[in-house]
Amino acid sequence: MMSNFCTTYVSDKKYWKHLYVSIKSLVKHNKKNDIYIFHSNINEHHIKKKFYALSKKIKFIEIQSKDINILKVKRRIMFYRYYIPQQLSRYSKILYLDSDTIIKGNISNIFNINLKNYPIGVVKEPLKPAFKELHIGNNYKNRFNTGVILFNVKVWKKKKLTKKAISLFIKTIKSYRDNINLLTDQPIINVLLFKNVKFIDKKWNFLDSFPSNELKTAKILHFNRHKPWLMNDKSPYKRKYNSYRKNLDKIIIPDDLLDIRSFLKFLKNFILNIKFN
Repeated sequence: MMSNFCTTYVSDKKYWKHLYVSIKSLVKHNKKNDIYIFHSNINEHHIKKKFYALSKKIKFIEIQSKDINILKVKRRIMFYRYYIPQQLSRYSKILYLDSDTIIKGNISNIFNINLKNYPIGVVKEPLKPAFKELHIGNNYKNRFNTGVILFNVKVWKKKKLTKKAISLFIKTIKSYRDNINLLTDQPIINVLLFKNVKFIDKKWNFLDSFPSNELKTAKILHFNRHKPWLMNDKSPYKRKYNSYRKNLDKIIIPDDLLDIRSFLKFLKNFILNIKFN
């Protein structure tokens, strides 16, 4: 019998520190949450130990390659979020969160949202897609963001949407040969569920493209365009992100920032600031 709710993430080793930041913020405000991390290559004991220190309710589930390798694209791991309802079918509702999120308060009320016969609850995208060539279809008004998804497990499974989403992607990808590794799961699921989603309040997925003066009402902050961990990124939420990441890195410059291009830009700006100040 289905009961209860849980929160889930999908990540690989490359993004484990951002995942840590998100879960640390989640646990701070939500002590009783069951948390599942579907992952690829996060196998080091010292990394998992950091997560277990945050909460005993965290469970790691390794993604089976046979489930995801049928998608011949570089960023195929992101598609695994659509396998989650069938993997955790004992829950009635499942909250999926991207790793580049911060939880600002108690989010238990999101599970009280009546999804009726809709398979998911999502937030509308406020802007047109940054890369129009990766958008399928011409209707932007009802486009939604997939960084936060509230799954209605029973309806999702009844409509066999995991199978349909993967089938649609495989069918669509033939038309995107030049952009095959840029194509994400978001355009696919937007086409599959066009006008068949429950739009929920933007506080549940407050995108950094929303006006910052509305941040006070936000429950989940999503760095969908600006990445505050990058040296030159001008995200207004750097301090918020760093407050949760503090003490995680052993070196002055975090290792996920050490690419030569970012470092040179950082060095250039640093020198200019000294020169003119």
